Amino acid sequence: ERCAQPTLTPQGSPSSLLSHVGTGRWAREAAARKRAGRRWGGPGAASGTTVLALARCITPVHRLTVISASLAVSQLLGHNEAIEVVQLGGSLRQSSLSVVGKFAESPLCEFSCSKLFIGVDGIDLDFGITTTDIREAELNRAMMRTAQKTIVLADSSKFRRRGFSKIANISEVDTIITDSRVPITIAQSIEDMGIELKIVEVDKGKRAE
Repeated sequence: ERCAQPTLTPQGSPSSLLSHVGTGRWAREAAARKRAGRRWGGPGAASGTTVLALARCITPVHRLTVISASLAVSQLLGHNEAIEVVQLGGSLRQSSLSVVGKFAESPLCEFSCSKLFIGVDGIDLDFGITTTDIREAELNRAMMRTAQKTIVLADSSKFRRRGFSKIANISEVDTIITDSRVPITIAQSIEDMGIELKIVEVDKGKRAE
């Protein structure tokens, strides 16, 4: 699966959020709902981008600013009067309808954001978090520098996998949100590294080692 694109919200608004998220399955929407602090109201989406799953869960109590590289996310959130959307420029990737490149990255140095939500194609505890696209990896790194906290949304299938392009070392991640199929040994290793791990219960089956 390919990673999709970033959305971010600046520090200084009542709530601020930065997210670069990728494609995923229903577990990602569950993770997004958990992070958004909303009750789980039903089954997650069978497909779709993590960023869209997260965006669907956003119902801000106060004014929220979102900076996005995703046209789909900007269009979705743009209908909410409580959300101010800042759409990044850059070169448009037709496959994901997201922007990349120096014109997407350059405005980020003017922002300070409290949180980055990012989806990835792979999480390897030794190598780091990865994606399949070099330009997306560069944009992700720029967004991480802008954010005070980096939160990775990834279903359990992403562990022990490496994408083509490295985004960052695992030590640069603050929080990982995943589903309950994450192997026990990996979950323990993540916590031993001092990284916050949030697990969304998806079934009662036995977890892998």
